[in-house]
Amino acid sequence: MPRKVPKKCLHCALLDCERAHELHGPTGDGCWDSKTCPDRRYYYRNQAQRKAYKKSRYRSQLGVEGEGDLATVPASGKTVSLSLPTIAFPNAVLHWYRKTKASRIHAIGAELWMGNERVAVIEPVHTAGLTPIGVKTLLGQMLELFSSHTGNRVAGFTEEREIEPSHCPLANCPLRAPIVSDLGEEG
Repeated sequence: MPRKVPKKCLHCALLDCERAHELHGPTGDGCWDSKTCPDRRYYYRNQAQRKAYKKSRYRSQLGVEGEGDLATVPASGKTVSLSLPTIAFPNAVLHWYRKTKASRIHAIGAELWMGNERVAVIEPVHTAGLTPIGVKTLLGQMLELFSSHTGNRVAGFTEEREIEPSHCPLANCPLRAPIVSDLGEEG
């Protein structure tokens, strides 16, 4: 970590050269060094401008548009919309079709997002008759499918959503099947 600039030197940098030499030279407190003090005084006086120049140069190397800090408010008082360049990483979202976490799983679906764009959807699969190991296998197959689609390994689901089973989009969902009585009549 860089050492702090002495307050005495900061104060000296703001003075004109004659006054600084008078206060800190041989007739003053004697800290004036003619080899280093003029350069340091220049550096301390122009430090803010140098930092701003370096920041703007760095931003232009990154390709980020705009000048000044992100917190700068324009003089007109109007709101300015700023955007950051986004890097698209695969983001897998898992959909559990069940009433609560403790209730049975009706179906499982998933979708894959790259940045702010949905690129793939796995339609819900009914889990009736699946054991817990079968559900884990199904989840692994979904991740493998997403990985093969993107070409990047999708390690896991970054988000999970609970969806009411009555919203299951499958056409042959048992929740929407007509009820058949023992006599063979639909009711």
